[in-house]
Amino acid sequence: MTNGFGGLDDLMKMAAQAREHAEKLQANMQRERSGLVCHGEAGAGMVKVSIDGESKVRSVSIDPEVIDPEDRELLEDLVATATNQALEKLAAAQAEQQSEHLGSLGQQMGGLPGLGGVDFSKLFGG
Repeated sequence: MTNGFGGLDDLMKMAAQAREHAEKLQANMQRERSGLVCHGEAGAGMVKVSIDGESKVRSVSIDPEVIDPEDRELLEDLVATATNQALEKLAAAQAEQQSEHLGSLGQQMGGLPGLGGVDFSKLFGG
């Protein structure tokens, strides 16, 4: 015996499954992001910066040869350049991870009625 809402019940179950899958993907993305480390360098490797997946600077390495009290601006520029390079690499790596995860979500959501043709990676900026 059906209550006349069988289709709605199925849709609700699929939506709950999709939400559960999205939550798992989000947790996986956060875990992967926290383990990510990107490096930048400037001055032919004389200044190196490492940044983690939460955009925190984890290390800065400065070759003693580049430390000149008379030319502080050069060192400041090299640190800024290395930091910006690491941040750019981090943004690219995170965008790639997000695109991969959203593609997986899109495949799962493609099973929902009316959503089979939606490319979720493009929809969410992947």
